[in-house]
Amino acid sequence: PGKKGQGGAAVQGGSLATGTGRSYSRYAELTNPNVITYRRRYGTTDYLFAINDSRECGTYVGQYGMVLEDGLPSKTELLVSGKKRYIYDLVSGQRVAVPDAAAGKLCIPVQLGPCDGRILMITEREIHGVKVSLPERASTGQGVDCRIAVVDDAGRPVDAVVPVCVDIFDPEGARMEFSGYYGAVNGQLAIRMDLAQNDRTGLWRVRVQEMASGKTTDGYLRVSKEPGSAG
Repeated sequence: PGKKGQGGAAVQGGSLATGTGRSYSRYAELTNPNVITYRRRYGTTDYLFAINDSRECGTYVGQYGMVLEDGLPSKTELLVSGKKRYIYDLVSGQRVAVPDAAAGKLCIPVQLGPCDGRILMITEREIHGVKVSLPERASTGQGVDCRIAVVDDAGRPVDAVVPVCVDIFDPEGARMEFSGYYGAVNGQLAIRMDLAQNDRTGLWRVRVQEMASGKTTDGYLRVSKEPGSAG
């Protein structure tokens, strides 16, 4: 029968890790086998998924002691090989503070609720800020190029796909078309904003938040009526 607090992956995980340890170098080691990890990579940036598989028998089918159906909270330490790097929690949208690497490994503490998960973005360069580039003026009926960059302390776009939230507001504060969530590939994003003939004139605001550390910036654009248009 199943054991309380022992997820499906934990039963075979320990023996599998032991059996492959001599021939397979794992990207991340864990102190809790009930947490499952998966790694993706873009450029020099790693994305580490951590899923909580800790469960216990419940009252539906688990009453017979054969099925672990109720989730349990878990905590673990993720041990990641490598030099000093910067770690961002893409679920909470903040940087994760960890001590400098000891014995060639970074130790990342993670606490997970029942059936919870994390996505950690691990970069070689720290995110310093966000830049928004817009023309000063545009007319209704025109297209406007909005360029966004997530940059390091030297002003260079980071080598990562960074999730960003873009909010475009007209002069009355209404959230406009092309607002939404995007991925800034290589730290860069270009949005073509097509202004309608009947869009409001005045000062528009483009607010951008990168979702890795929560840094935010605003850009502004003054929109006027297209020459010769009514109103």
